[in-house]
Amino acid sequence: MKRVVWKEVSAFLAVTFGVTWLFWFGASFDFAPVSAYLIMTGTAVPSVVGLIFTIAFGGKPELKSLLRSALRLKAPRIWWSYATLLFPGILLCACAIFTMKGCSLPPAQFPIWFLPLAFFYIFACMGPLGEELGWRGFLLKRLLSQWNPIKAGGRSPGYPDKKWGGGPVGHPHVYHRLHCKNDGKISEAFRAG
Repeated sequence: MKRVVWKEVSAFLAVTFGVTWLFWFGASFDFAPVSAYLIMTGTAVPSVVGLIFTIAFGGKPELKSLLRSALRLKAPRIWWSYATLLFPGILLCACAIFTMKGCSLPPAQFPIWFLPLAFFYIFACMGPLGEELGWRGFLLKRLLSQWNPIKAGGRSPGYPDKKWGGGPVGHPHVYHRLHCKNDGKISEAFRAG
């Protein structure tokens, strides 16, 4: 059984990283505005590959299950609050520390009214729709079929963010906890996106 899971996991990781980095490599040539579209497309690759592999390895019943789990929005309010307020809180703290040190904040690149729109776009679209169906919907589900949540999470590149920071209170831990505590419903990770 583990060999089948590793074949699926290895194929998912190879295709996801390969295609994602192909788009991101293309974006490195800085063909504005094409570069922005390549970055956004690369960000959506994990979910697209997750959906395709779910159909390929699990068929329509597993696809229906994946989509149902993405639409169930049930988690304690404290986790919704934490996931929603973590990054704005970090940003505000960084601005406060910067100001307290006597430095002036750099001029805003966008009008202030644009920040909530940008935050919503990133919060709702970039992470959740771009990543979670693949990482939590396809990959983590398979890892959890073989290992407990701690071991499965340690094998998933999206958790616990060992290479990219995050630490024990970072967002990947929140997503993983929401996923495991809510019977594999990935909608909580969507919201935490």
